[in-house]
Amino acid sequence: MKLRAIPALRQAEFRYPVSQWISAMREEKPAAHCMTRKDSRVLVFRRNYSVCRLELTPTASRLFTALVSGATLGDAVSTVRVSAANLQQWFQTWVANRVFRAIDSHKRTNARSKRPKT
Repeated sequence: MKLRAIPALRQAEFRYPVSQWISAMREEKPAAHCMTRKDSRVLVFRRNYSVCRLELTPTASRLFTALVSGATLGDAVSTVRVSAANLQQWFQTWVANRVFRAIDSHKRTNARSKRPKT
């Protein structure tokens, strides 16, 4: 099974907590703490004419990258060490925010079944 992301989605990595800074600016709160270097990973997507952001942990980012790069769900999970609880939480968040638009199920076919009968 492969997951396809929505077209209006980008994954970004920053050396500063950009998403926290944007939130602080929008809420008119002090943002000095956001000027300290700290790697961050963010999904940016559009929903209902709004731009939304989801912060990702490094592991969630690796998993999401594998999924949107075409890896099957099984292959992505097996290459990224992730607990069942985290996997469930991340998928719950991603599905609730509708970042995937389709699920492609690839059934393996037997090569012999494609041959014409003689």
